[in-house]
Amino acid sequence: MKWHWIGGTLARVDLFLLLEYKRPDDPVLLPRFATVDRCPGCGKFNEQQILDIGFDVSRVFRLPQDILTWPNDLPQTVVNHRFRDVCLRNNVKGVDFIPCGTRKSGGLLYILWAVDRSPCHEPVERWDRGSPLKPSHTPYYTCHVCGRPDQVIGYPHRAALELTDEFTISVPSIPTEPLGGLDFRFFCSDAVRTVFKLEKLKGCSFAEMERREKLSAKFQEFHARRGGRGTDE
Repeated sequence: MKWHWIGGTLARVDLFLLLEYKRPDDPVLLPRFATVDRCPGCGKFNEQQILDIGFDVSRVFRLPQDILTWPNDLPQTVVNHRFRDVCLRNNVKGVDFIPCGTRKSGGLLYILWAVDRSPCHEPVERWDRGSPLKPSHTPYYTCHVCGRPDQVIGYPHRAALELTDEFTISVPSIPTEPLGGLDFRFFCSDAVRTVFKLEKLKGCSFAEMERREKLSAKFQEFHARRGGRGTDE
């Protein structure tokens, strides 16, 4: 069965969930986030503390679609109540929904939080080029203060991942954390993709994982014919 990376198509929105708390001269505008820690090394928020405190759901945002990956200031995926209802109605597992605001047109907005983590080690490909990492290379760098990954350059192959069942949405256990913070890269089976297509979720996009790996293989073959230039640097 085919597997797919899940994403949201780009949208012109102003959805700043944490902008107020990132300004160095005015770090906190809403008191309930006053106790949230930021790493002095990489500047990332402690996401678990934010989730424990909870967002102010009375804040209103415009979201013209059912799913949005990477809002303006947070490397997460935000979905609306319709996306949540589709998952619950069709028994799609593997994710939690963290209320984070209210949609201007009605209903709550949620951060899509990964519960199922697919065990993954090697092989890992370079996300920026699709070429394999050398065995001595780490797929990510870590912050010298908190130890969290601060920039991921590797990403797992389809063969290195697992799904509990065909109606589970999962993420690789290899951490994916750009400079903005934790970023879940969700993937699903063809069965979940079919459900989302039938429900006509607006803005939901899919990238076939097998096709990506075939393109990566062609990329490596191309560089091999050129004498291997550019595959490891």
